[in-house]
Amino acid sequence: MLNEASRRLDAAARKVRLVQGDAFQLPFPQVFDLAYSFRMIRHFDDADRRRLYAELSRVIKPGGWLVFDAVNEAVSAPLRRAAPAEFRHYDALLDPERLERELSESGFTLVDLEGVQRRFALLQKAQVLLAPRSRTAAAWAMGLIEATGGAPLEWIV
Repeated sequence: MLNEASRRLDAAARKVRLVQGDAFQLPFPQVFDLAYSFRMIRHFDDADRRRLYAELSRVIKPGGWLVFDAVNEAVSAPLRRAAPAEFRHYDALLDPERLERELSESGFTLVDLEGVQRRFALLQKAQVLLAPRSRTAAAWAMGLIEATGGAPLEWIV
């Protein structure tokens, strides 16, 4: 993954330093204003999420930000019960109160939950039906569907 990131970022030209490490023992002092994690924290159970939050808190400066994604239990749980074979991996399913509590217990303050993937079933159908024919049409249809609202499948926290 680091080789691909280096290739795509042209790391040397952009003065980017890529580091391989263990998320539970990050090789950094408290230096970051922002930590961003996408599709990682959600795959850990409660105890390990708390360990990750503690480690991220250690490397984020006071007043800094942690941005990540979380799965909405209210939307995802029924989908998983209806088609368990489509969900072969573990995702922590959370509600806003539980998410706020676990973050608060880890020293973070929940600032906002930005819902994404509203009307997930329709989004998925539009993507499957339209994307092979026209990515532009699929993107347009998915944007229109998302704009109609509804409970989000996931949040950006």
